[in-house]
Amino acid sequence: MRSLAVLDLAGCGVSGVLPREYADLSGLVRLVLDAPLAYGNAGNSTSSPSLAGGLPPEWSRMARLTELSAGGHTALGGRLPVDWAGGMSALAVLSLTSCGLGGPLPAAWAAMTRLAELDLGRNALTGPLPPEWSGLGSLRRLVVAGNRLAGVLPPEWADGMGSLAVLDGSDNRGLSGQLPSGYTALSTLEQLRLRNCSLSGERGSNNSTKCSD
Repeated sequence: MRSLAVLDLAGCGVSGVLPREYADLSGLVRLVLDAPLAYGNAGNSTSSPSLAGGLPPEWSRMARLTELSAGGHTALGGRLPVDWAGGMSALAVLSLTSCGLGGPLPAAWAAMTRLAELDLGRNALTGPLPPEWSGLGSLRRLVVAGNRLAGVLPPEWADGMGSLAVLDGSDNRGLSGQLPSGYTALSTLEQLRLRNCSLSGERGSNNSTKCSD
């Protein structure tokens, strides 16, 4: 099956451990494994089948993969593989909503420069927002809402994310400090959502801002 380009099993109720062997599907461009039911909250079990065992670092060998979506598998768990930065150079869309993921956002993912959409919402991710992600100049949509992230909004993001249209960091009460002025100056930014964070200043907590040109 090395010539397989699209593998779409969304809504099929797949369960068990994600196969490391998928890394041998060298022609794979699109991999969709979303759970069949509406996404649950991170950490809560549901009656639907769920993938488990974490995200295989070996998948970094999927050099042609442009889209990976596996949302709603609340028992998946594990961390975001740092190794993916070394091989997934074509990845443009990555959606891992409500997968029970923990640990930090890998700074090394700044090397995935073709990323246009990154959705990591409703997990249990911790630590700071990596300033290094300012190198993701193609990123148009970034969702990290509903995690346990902390620290400040990196000013560097406003300098490097020149394509960003949507940034959702809501429901991360550990996010604090002030909103860097560069964010409101981003000409591409359409939605800036920071509800239930701990920001100070004019755009403080319980804030959802929609920006326009």
